[in-house]
Amino acid sequence: MNEDSPLGDSMTRQLPASSRFEIKKVDQNLPNKFKMNDENVNLHAKSSLKKVAHRFEHDESFEESSRFIDPSRGDLSQTGCFQLNYDDEKNEPQSITCNLESTAIKTYSNCFQDLKTPGPYQKSLAEFLGTLILTLYACSIGLPISEDKVPSLNGCLGGGLTLATLIWCMGNVSGGHFNPSVTIAFLFTGKINPLLTIIYIVSQLFGAYVGALILHGFVFNQSENASLIAETVTTLHPDIHMVQGLVVEIIITFILVLTIFSCVDSSRKDIGGSFPLQIGIAVVIGGLFGGKFTGGSMNPARSFGPALVTGIWENHWIYWLGPIVGALLAGFIYQFVLNLKCPRKYIPRNVYRA
Repeated sequence: MNEDSPLGDSMTRQLPASSRFEIKKVDQNLPNKFKMNDENVNLHAKSSLKKVAHRFEHDESFEESSRFIDPSRGDLSQTGCFQLNYDDEKNEPQSITCNLESTAIKTYSNCFQDLKTPGPYQKSLAEFLGTLILTLYACSIGLPISEDKVPSLNGCLGGGLTLATLIWCMGNVSGGHFNPSVTIAFLFTGKINPLLTIIYIVSQLFGAYVGALILHGFVFNQSENASLIAETVTTLHPDIHMVQGLVVEIIITFILVLTIFSCVDSSRKDIGGSFPLQIGIAVVIGGLFGGKFTGGSMNPARSFGPALVTGIWENHWIYWLGPIVGALLAGFIYQFVLNLKCPRKYIPRNVYRA
């Protein structure tokens, strides 16, 4: 492609943040020379748009528009598009227009620029508070308050409905992850940048620890309740082997993260209703299935907080490896196998959506 014509060097201003962008093919043929008529494009977008133009020129499958979402942002209604404007009289493209008022294209090298805005700090606080509340509720709701055992459904419903409520409350700030395995899956599929991933996970672990600490202070300081402290820690059933427990955590986390990816997919027109509630239901059924085997964690942070407070680390690695593997499998299968509207090969390798 000719290097003289595309995207002048003066176009250095960064695009505003967005939830998604769209690329549409208008004409079958794209000559080597084209120009950008929107100055709101940063330098890093130049190489990406060259790749887009190259695919416009050589790839017939660009007939369909490709749309990508950023689930870490709650507002999924904003859109933008690159569109090739073709002059039929002159038989040449006039420009590539950009309706990019709500679109951002950034590179990994620029992710530290995010810290200049209050957004990451608000997201960090939301992840911290959300994971704190989730750990506090999920650990306490299923505890027996007398010699009678509480049905396992209590803990499952408590965890699932708490997560649904928290996503409803804070999803517009951070996306409502509250789970390191979900955050890692979003990183793997290019929906969140590496720096924000670290911020999220640290906030989640700290929130889980403080939540477990609060529960310990309120409940377990009383001598008659001291024996309940171990009940908050996710442990394997005595008859379950470590490998079996690992497989259970992989399966239930896979279903949870697959549900999350389907909920944040804007190309899905066949589903509706309350997405937070659907995700909460996935937690409930995961707990009902895996609770009797592993405690049904699906969340390394939820297991980490109580383990750190109690000092009980038996088989703790399972509650990290299992959920992370399950989340990565779900992200891979949904993004690259099931999600036919958004083939990965059309995403420039050097960009992510923030």
